[in-house]
Amino acid sequence: MNFDDFKFAIALVLVLAFAPISGGCAKPRTPEETAPGKILVKVNDGGITDEELLTEYANLPEFAQEEYAGEAGLRKFLDELVTRELLYQKALQERLEEDVDFRLALLSYRKARLSAMLIEREGRGAEAVTEGMVKQYFDENQEDFQLPEKIQVAHILTRSKEEADEVYNAVNKGASFARVAREKSIDTETAERGGELTAFSRGSMAPEFEAVAFNLKLNEVSRPVKTESGYHVIKLLDRYEAQQVDYDRISDFIKSRMEDEIRQQAFESLSETLKKTASISDIDEKAFNALLEKVVSNKTAP
Repeated sequence: MNFDDFKFAIALVLVLAFAPISGGCAKPRTPEETAPGKILVKVNDGGITDEELLTEYANLPEFAQEEYAGEAGLRKFLDELVTRELLYQKALQERLEEDVDFRLALLSYRKARLSAMLIEREGRGAEAVTEGMVKQYFDENQEDFQLPEKIQVAHILTRSKEEADEVYNAVNKGASFARVAREKSIDTETAERGGELTAFSRGSMAPEFEAVAFNLKLNEVSRPVKTESGYHVIKLLDRYEAQQVDYDRISDFIKSRMEDEIRQQAFESLSETLKKTASISDIDEKAFNALLEKVVSNKTAP
């Protein structure tokens, strides 16, 4: 059962999944609980409620919500939930909730979901982030909201210093840089574009390349520059100065960042407190090493 499938059944199966696994004489079980809300359709001993339908509908991706939009679509979706309810009831009669893989998956979901709900509750201070707080954060951290300086260059790459010198001399005597790049550059991808590279900021290229490229004047051509790739002759085509991003363009992002920071701080504080007050044993090294061996062997198996 995949994650999406068992999300549909989670509300009804939670209690059943953690009941002790018994012998083979127990009576097949039918649903004894129904999701909260007003029952829209009774299905044997269970049913589909309005809240269940709304929750499942909200969990659908946007394109699926569009498919089930309107009265006809919602009725179709309700019919599919009825089918799923029948399958669920049959699965209970077959006692599939006692399957080990299902119980482990359900336990994993239960732990993850309840932990997430606790973290969400602890981080409710994130809801108190105001416009004034966002503006103050922007003003105090403007260095984080700058578009860095960028340049666009063209280059001609050769294998040897002698070839690079010939290229440099030819361009200096008036040869078209783009034409020479197409004819001589061993960087076949950029050669077709006359040697043009996409605009880049510092830290994107080899240090030796950047040291020269960022110090060129507009349309200036460099002497050969050696990198691991070979010898480059570089021409500066354009320069884009660093710019401060407008507050209106970044305010939503900042608000989201601040809310995330509050949630992260709440999570770390709660985790630290729980660990300090909990009784946590040492790792069973024998069991851990046996598990490690199994994990490693699974990874290396053909």
